[in-house]
Amino acid sequence: MVAPNDDPRWRYASTARWFAGKGRGGVARRIEALDWYRAPEPGHPGVRSEIITIAYPDGAHDYYHLPISYRTAPLSDALIGPADDPQLGYAHDATRDPEAMELLIASLGRRVNSGGLVGDAAPGRSPHRSDAGTSV
Repeated sequence: MVAPNDDPRWRYASTARWFAGKGRGGVARRIEALDWYRAPEPGHPGVRSEIITIAYPDGAHDYYHLPISYRTAPLSDALIGPADDPQLGYAHDATRDPEAMELLIASLGRRVNSGGLVGDAAPGRSPHRSDAGTSV
């Protein structure tokens, strides 16, 4: 397993335009993989969300949600780097991987039951100007 600060997912997140911790001296403390939306299959990417925990010298913490797709071959427009598990191949920004985005969007539209909470899909809406930097 790669140490969080040496992990390509951390390097990708910490240099992304949307990363708010630039110049604060943050370090990655943990990268937690959540359950698969779809596990890797021959010819299809594995897709899951991963959470990076970042600690700052002042004691503050940030948490970043990264939708990640894994493919056996690199997808140049979305490549983050080699996966920490060689069997997964390469990690990609799922928001830049068209097949992964189709799966993520379909997953958001499904009925969800989490303990006592149940949700239904709502109609889409156009983002407001203040949401213009949102990837998903």
